[in-house]
Amino acid sequence: YFRQAAEAGDADAMNALGVILEVADPDGAGGAAATVWYERAVAAGSRQARYNLALRYLADEVNLTEAARHLKDLAGEGDVAAASAYAVM
Repeated sequence: YFRQAAEAGDADAMNALGVILEVADPDGAGGAAATVWYERAVAAGSRQARYNLALRYLADEVNLTEAARHLKDLAGEGDVAAASAYAVM
């Protein structure tokens, strides 16, 4: 279901699919696939995916500037979890 909805452009489904893939295999192909779905979900307007993508970038130690930007923006919008993550970067 999530894959069909994600492929149809549903941002929440894209984010959910990313979470499923990341949990299944965080350090392998699942993590890489999750990043792709998070990026698509962010482009479709998902705030939760912005947070998940930032954490994914931090976990992979890539795109740290982008991770910081996403977390800072979300923190500025009142996201407490993002503010905490940004503070410890």
